[in-house]
Amino acid sequence: MQPNPKTFEEAVQMANAFSTITQMMLPVDHGEFRGPRYAIVAAPKVGDLVSRATNGDYYPAGKIVKVSHNYRRVETDDGTVFWRRRKTASWLENGCWSMVASHINERNPSF
Repeated sequence: MQPNPKTFEEAVQMANAFSTITQMMLPVDHGEFRGPRYAIVAAPKVGDLVSRATNGDYYPAGKIVKVSHNYRRVETDDGTVFWRRRKTASWLENGCWSMVASHINERNPSF
């Protein structure tokens, strides 16, 4: 179990320490009203399968083909573009659809 970093600078140091050649880690700041505030997450990488999700619905969005050098923009092979929301662990398409790992094809049955 990894302890949570107490500051963003500590999260940056932990991300650098845990990053490897095959998997880059990113520092995260969830904001002052969420705990734990700081963390590290695995960065998306080329070749990962992703889906887009909103309100309990999931649709496959292809495979990642481009990731910007600062991990702010992620593009898939079907043309979907996700943008990282500030320094959080979420990437959004059009401010609504969230990027999630793997191909998931499910609909919310409550509608």
